[in-house]
Amino acid sequence: MLARVGAFTVRRRRAVVISAVVGLIIAGVLGGTVVKKLSTGGFTDPNSESARAERTLLQTFHFGNPNLVLLVTAKKGSVDAPAVRRHGLALTATLSKEKDVARALSYWSLGSPPPLHSKNGAQALVLAYISGTDDHVRERAGELTTKYTRADKTISVAVGGQAAVFKQVGDRVE
Repeated sequence: MLARVGAFTVRRRRAVVISAVVGLIIAGVLGGTVVKKLSTGGFTDPNSESARAERTLLQTFHFGNPNLVLLVTAKKGSVDAPAVRRHGLALTATLSKEKDVARALSYWSLGSPPPLHSKNGAQALVLAYISGTDDHVRERAGELTTKYTRADKTISVAVGGQAAVFKQVGDRVE
């Protein structure tokens, strides 16, 4: 079978190459607009145990698995320093008031639990859950990343998490 395909390809090489180029052009024209119609989600089976746990978290605690993470780094000293603590609490409060942010929690608002700060004490986390469809979460993550990525003389803030990563990947694909 493959021998016949190979022989045909060699005999009719110009027709095969022209057909391939025409097919590629048609695919490019027809497929060029499809990216805007695709969703960034669909990776999770809605009937899986993790998806059911996510729904339970949302229904019971009004907080799902955090999909936006802010890494706060103290410019000098520790995240427990009074100035850094004030900035961290203010950042958490401001983020929690953002449209579509169901809830925001942080190292400072939760009473300084060790898992939310680095071993050397120079960094701490702010966790947030953006609600909405996968596409809406992706767009809000882009807006919030722009708004909250910053640095001043006390702290610097970097934004990450699943929503921010999906936004960056989606932008690259487009």
